[in-house]
Amino acid sequence: MPISRLAHYRADDPYTRIPNSAVRDPRLDLKSLGLLLIMLSKPDGWRFTERNLADDAHVSRQQVRTALQTLSDAGYVSRARVMRDGRPIVETRVYDVSREGSESVPSEGTTSVPTLVLESDGRESVPISKTEVSKTEQERASRQPDHLFDSVVAATKQDPRRLTPSERGRINRALKDLRTVGATPDEVRRFASRWPQVYPGATLTATAIASNWTAVLGTAASTEPVCDRCRAPLTQHDLDWCQAAYGDR
Repeated sequence: MPISRLAHYRADDPYTRIPNSAVRDPRLDLKSLGLLLIMLSKPDGWRFTERNLADDAHVSRQQVRTALQTLSDAGYVSRARVMRDGRPIVETRVYDVSREGSESVPSEGTTSVPTLVLESDGRESVPISKTEVSKTEQERASRQPDHLFDSVVAATKQDPRRLTPSERGRINRALKDLRTVGATPDEVRRFASRWPQVYPGATLTATAIASNWTAVLGTAASTEPVCDRCRAPLTQHDLDWCQAAYGDR
């Protein structure tokens, strides 16, 4: 992979240097700018594959693809399929100044000089395309529905399209607990119908379902002492949850 740097920046410089024109380029978001900085910091001979970049940046390959597409659109990265030793590979060129738009091209005397670096892995797909992203979205859409997830979301009266990552994470953790005991969507619906009688006034959440699963579904035949506040059987009582839900009253 050839990397083009301003002539007065040495390739063996122990510091990573990047022109302000790139740092302040409004076309680059934080992720794409960070990826450009990582790529320019690598020594000659480093293998620039999507997998290596994703591992180095601690992000997914899809995030690397998106950032590379942004850099390509802005003129900092170019990718093309070429033949090398009789096999097709993807050659990627990286620039520390944009090759698109006169406002970002360096002035005379600061022309970028390419420094040869090992080309990308030939097994990597050719330049990122919207078609590739669309295919991934189609694959996600074709996945089998999760009926247990749907029943929990319906029971807690949430809109699955508006869940934040934190909310979805709490639901997934609750689902993991429910699946260990073989919970079914019908049982979740039965749990939700009993909840107001067992814990009157308490908000039903995915965490509450997992934390009080046996207490609520087993209350019909239970004759053991219950908590005065939340009415849960004392042998299964979660004091911390009870105090959070009902306070000190």
